[in-house]
Amino acid sequence: MDHFTKCFQTLLVFHKPHSYPYQRHQSQFKDDILPSSPSKSGSNGTSSHSSVGQLSHQGPVKRGFHYLYVDSLQPSKILLSFSALLNWGETTEEKREVSVGSRAGVLQVQPHSWRTLESQSPLLIIRTTSCRAAVLSLPPGRHTLSVHVRAALGYHVHLYSMAPFVFGDEEAVLPHLAQESVRFREQAASMLRALASLVLGFSREQTALRTALEEPCCPQTCCSGLEGRTHRQVFNSAVYTMLSQALGRKLTPEEGFAVQALTADPLLFSADITKHSTTSEAVAGAPEGWQDRQPTDRETHAVTILQAGFKGVLTRGVLKASKPGTKENLTASKTLADMWPSVESDPEKHSSILLCSILAHPATIAGLYPCQQDESSRMAFSDYTLPLVQETLSSWLLVFREVLLVPRDMLLSAKVFSPVPCCQLHVINNDTLEELPQALGRLVPCVYRPNEVGETHTKTLVSLILRTTNPSSLMTDDSVNT
Repeated sequence: MDHFTKCFQTLLVFHKPHSYPYQRHQSQFKDDILPSSPSKSGSNGTSSHSSVGQLSHQGPVKRGFHYLYVDSLQPSKILLSFSALLNWGETTEEKREVSVGSRAGVLQVQPHSWRTLESQSPLLIIRTTSCRAAVLSLPPGRHTLSVHVRAALGYHVHLYSMAPFVFGDEEAVLPHLAQESVRFREQAASMLRALASLVLGFSREQTALRTALEEPCCPQTCCSGLEGRTHRQVFNSAVYTMLSQALGRKLTPEEGFAVQALTADPLLFSADITKHSTTSEAVAGAPEGWQDRQPTDRETHAVTILQAGFKGVLTRGVLKASKPGTKENLTASKTLADMWPSVESDPEKHSSILLCSILAHPATIAGLYPCQQDESSRMAFSDYTLPLVQETLSSWLLVFREVLLVPRDMLLSAKVFSPVPCCQLHVINNDTLEELPQALGRLVPCVYRPNEVGETHTKTLVSLILRTTNPSSLMTDDSVNT
């Protein structure tokens, strides 16, 4: 036994695979080995899925490609069991010519992103000539991984985990990336719970409630100094935005004053007034004699004194309303109690608005919340589906054209799924009439900026390929995911 422990530092024993609550398995075999047919999957008390399909005939080695999506608050471990069906050769000469390394099946797991064409280093590699299992350990958060499988005649991949995950193709994974991550929802919910406790107990002692609000809203990394004050202003502005959207209108002066008392921020609306006011509105509201003239030094000094006086009155009023036991505090507490049911009508939506407003603010510190690491994998997509019609002309055919208007700077990527191999997607900037760059026939993900005319997405294909393709396959859908 002493030599055994020196030779093997780690011994993994897997038993009772049905004890794992989440399971997925995928199988693909060469068509002359096993016909394409669905196989039975799952067991009582488990979440499981399987599929059996045909591998590509291109090349001596058969390949498969899948996606793995994991989103968890805790570190997760996924057991991958990989079985490869290999061609050992029928004669002694064939067995001698093929080395063991070239015969081995390979499973490789690596991070994946639709935002870039660059490949990342693999997290796990399994090589086997029969069957082998390994554990993939992932930190908390959202992860999107690609699973590349290579085998001679076929393979079977089985995944087990105590945490939920998704294993399949793009159609199975992309809808989950359009949603907020688990850490995002948990962070937003903790913020809203702490804020609700302060609102409901606003007329009582607030020291403990405000301290409890600081923990989820203002982490220790920025609780002091200039960064702390800036972040509190960002949070206060997000609270105002959430309440405005919950009520579906602008806040009345009484409601705005109550929000200032809740956040203890007399300057809450100063940035909002600067943002939404325009010079034309200011000129339209000025008397006719004041238009097209510069104020004198005496007038400027008088306005400065008035503004300072008004600011002092407002600051004293807000601080007085934020202290329990005062008449102003009871009035603000009643106003907040009348506003809060609109927030509680859909807490998940409004908590998301609160946190999104914080993260979208330019002054928000990068890496302030753990959920910010998950935003890099978040994406939305839109499908454009159209049928292909058989043509006999030997020319390029325009089968898809769409003009997209970009409201703000956005990172976009386009991908084509088509039964016709010879097809090309072009993206043209309608302002400059320039085509966006491509790499290896694929559109490079890039940042699209707002313009006047928009971006035109066109897809062309050669009719000669359509003519030589099986006509029955030409009526399948060709979709562009953006």
